[in-house]
Amino acid sequence: MVSNATVSAPNSGAAVDNSAIYFRNGGTLLIGTGATVVNYATGGTGVPSINADNNTIEFNSNNTVTINSEATVYAAGNVTSSEAINPTGTGNVINNSGTIKSLTGTAIWFQNSTGAGSTNTVNNLVGGVIQADTGGSGCRHIFER
Repeated sequence: MVSNATVSAPNSGAAVDNSAIYFRNGGTLLIGTGATVVNYATGGTGVPSINADNNTIEFNSNNTVTINSEATVYAAGNVTSSEAINPTGTGNVINNSGTIKSLTGTAIWFQNSTGAGSTNTVNNLVGGVIQADTGGSGCRHIFER
C-alpha cells in the first residue's frame, strides 16, 4: 500500500474533465492514510451519466471504497455536476474515516439506474467528514428509469 500519494485528473488541457479514478463492478479501492485523490473538472452540465468524467471517483456496482483517516477525496473543479464520489449502480459500500468533499457539487451522488429499493451503504466512521464547500450537498440520491 502506498500512503501519502496524490492521484489527480489534470487541472488544464483536453483531459481536464476525466475522472481521477474510474472502475466498473466488483472492485475494492483503498485510499491510504494521508493520501489525496482530486479532480479539477471544469466542463459538463446536468445529471452525470455512467463514466461522466466530471467525478473524482466513479464506479458502478458491488464495489467497496475505503477512505482511511487523514485521506481526502476532493472534487475541486467548478462544475456543479462534479462529485467527489459517484456510485452509479447498487450494492456499493463506502467506508469513510477521512474527508470526502466537493467544491461546488455534491460530495457523494448516488446515481442509481436500477430503481427504488436498490441499496448502497455509507459508513461514516470516527473522524469521517462528508462536506460540500459551496452550494452543494453532502449526499444525494437519484433514481433514473
